[in-house]
Amino acid sequence: MAELLGIIAGGAGLASLALQLVEGGQKLRHRYKNAKGLEGNVSWLSQDIELIGRQLIQLESSAPSILQEQLGPIMLERCRSRSASVAARLDSLTEEIPITVSKREIIRATFRSGQWRSELDELQCLVTGLKQDISQLYIVEHHALMQQIRKQAVATDSECATLTTASSTEIIHGKYSTADQRGITQCSVRNCNCSCHKKRTISGMFWRLRYSPLVEMFRPCDSPSCTARHYRIDIRLVLNRCSVPFKVTLGLDVVVEPGRYSLQPSLEIETVVDYTAPEYGIMRKLTTKQMDWTTAEKEFRAIYRSNPKFVNQVNMQGEGFLEGRIGDSPPLHFSVLHESDEVFEALVKRTPRPLEQHVNFLGQTVLHLAVQQPSRVVYLLGIGHEVDPCDKNGMTPLLYAARMNLPDTAIILLEHAARLIVNDDEDVKKTARSLLFWGDWNLFWAAIDFTVTTQPDATRLILHYVVQYCVDDTCYSAHESDGMRSGCFNFWAKVVSTLGSPNIIFEDGRTLMHVVCQPEGARALIQLGFDRFNNRDSNGESCLFRLVQLADSSLVRLAVASGSDVNMTNNSKYSILHTLLDSLMRSDGPTIPEFLKTLDILLDQEVDVSARDCCSCKCSAGGRLPCSIFSRRGSIYSKGSLLTWFEWIEVLEERGLVAEAKEACLAYLRRIYFDEAGLHHSDSSCVWYRHVHKISDDRFWDIPEQIAIDNLESMMQDLSEKDYADCLDIR
Repeated sequence: MAELLGIIAGGAGLASLALQLVEGGQKLRHRYKNAKGLEGNVSWLSQDIELIGRQLIQLESSAPSILQEQLGPIMLERCRSRSASVAARLDSLTEEIPITVSKREIIRATFRSGQWRSELDELQCLVTGLKQDISQLYIVEHHALMQQIRKQAVATDSECATLTTASSTEIIHGKYSTADQRGITQCSVRNCNCSCHKKRTISGMFWRLRYSPLVEMFRPCDSPSCTARHYRIDIRLVLNRCSVPFKVTLGLDVVVEPGRYSLQPSLEIETVVDYTAPEYGIMRKLTTKQMDWTTAEKEFRAIYRSNPKFVNQVNMQGEGFLEGRIGDSPPLHFSVLHESDEVFEALVKRTPRPLEQHVNFLGQTVLHLAVQQPSRVVYLLGIGHEVDPCDKNGMTPLLYAARMNLPDTAIILLEHAARLIVNDDEDVKKTARSLLFWGDWNLFWAAIDFTVTTQPDATRLILHYVVQYCVDDTCYSAHESDGMRSGCFNFWAKVVSTLGSPNIIFEDGRTLMHVVCQPEGARALIQLGFDRFNNRDSNGESCLFRLVQLADSSLVRLAVASGSDVNMTNNSKYSILHTLLDSLMRSDGPTIPEFLKTLDILLDQEVDVSARDCCSCKCSAGGRLPCSIFSRRGSIYSKGSLLTWFEWIEVLEERGLVAEAKEACLAYLRRIYFDEAGLHHSDSSCVWYRHVHKISDDRFWDIPEQIAIDNLESMMQDLSEKDYADCLDIR
């Protein structure tokens, strides 16, 4: 009794014993090589002793709460006395085993190994008993802690509407305040984070079966403070489709604790609500940013005051309103998000290498989830974690950081040689869109500057994509430096300096002028020294094809003055004049004044107005003329109505191109007769007409259509022999 009073008055006295055990365990580990045949036993025993030392230090901080329990003083004294016995026996054993063994003492050490084996077995028995005492103390400590939490919960139920969860390891370390410990659960229940409590799930529309994997039952737990092994099988039935608004869970828990085994059947009944419930409405408004977090918190508190059990409600699919962490995720993934640095780093050290092989069901490594904490990213990369692992969608941690607007993490990854393109060229779009997801051009250029020398091919591909699809007024605004609308020039100057030349040619044969989207960008490229106006891309088009679509005649004049060929055709024999007349029929085409100015420039350069493309359809003779766009019937264009086919004929007549005007007139008449005869378009390049049919065997042997085509050819032959004036009088 006096000893118990001494404990109460002076503290548990476990800290000094813990230090002795840790020191003794380290000494024992250093001497294991001199104990022949006992290396494995000594190594495991020294690890157990060091772990017990750390647990005793944790229990020392919880001694006041343990002493308040009924059996707490007795169990604490038993643990202290057995710890002292283990420490004394450990000291004697380490003194007998020499630190170094000379050649003369090898035989003596070999003979004494038998004696050391028996003493080692006795020490093992003492350690096993000490483990049981510590486990019982943990149970008492948890009981005291839960009573304290329950008292605090009763006092604050009217004010708090949410629950927080934490691991028992964090509670023992004192990482949480009393108010935060309301949702803490024991290690022996199914909601803890130990690896021995993992569950697998299979489910259907009306049911779900959850069970403990067999392989996990035979593995040691990864939590040093785990005091119980818990195995569970349960089946969940959702009855709301049968007009019964409840979810029923039938389960059987098998709990294995030191010295006892127990079977615990369970029955859980939860209310099922639909998506019109207030809590789901709040979540929807938060998702769509119709409500801020402050208002949402007030709403949740009001719901909690009226119905404290709303957190246990489930939706019509049987999913809880407040879901736990994602299933089938390794403990390391949960730890990197929710636990302290000490717990996380300890778990990393126990995790088998390589770390990138440990992924969740989305294929995410721990580095993917650590991007929100740059310090942990640095730690993981420092211990050898791969910098570019991909999840199931091919996303790397660098793209995660860019998508989540975490520039500090992105810079850290880039400093560790993170690649912009990991797999193939298909990642170009994904990478560019991710880097510019938030419109952060500073992050984009930082990534490009890091990789321009180490990954030049990736840099070219990404810039090629960006200048085509991601350049707009917001881009130019982000690059303004003096407030004088200099953003456009600054952007293209940065692009040119990165690529090394304004005349660079990409893999598809296109230049920067081929992909420019605004007239201002084209002018900036010309100012920066662009001069490859006649370079053909893979489609056989020069940059003049692009410039006539930008609705700016001054650019066309500059290109022509620089030697651009106005009679160049692409691989489909499509000329620049085809492109100009086609652009007029688009909703984003040039205005009529700009169109006429561009047309005058081309006609002054003697552009070929009779250039035919490679269309083999019978609606045209040897290909379509540029003016064939005006013979399109059945469509209405607001701008096309201002410039009809007859006005095109007049333009040619004013230029003295009478033969070309007659050819255009015959092309129009052929198109009219073709439609009136009900013939079918047969060439896939006849895209203007939208109704293209492949010639099948039945169509090839369609005798009436072949006769109609012969009649059309005979009629057009007769018209071609007439004068130009006679052709105009036909219609």
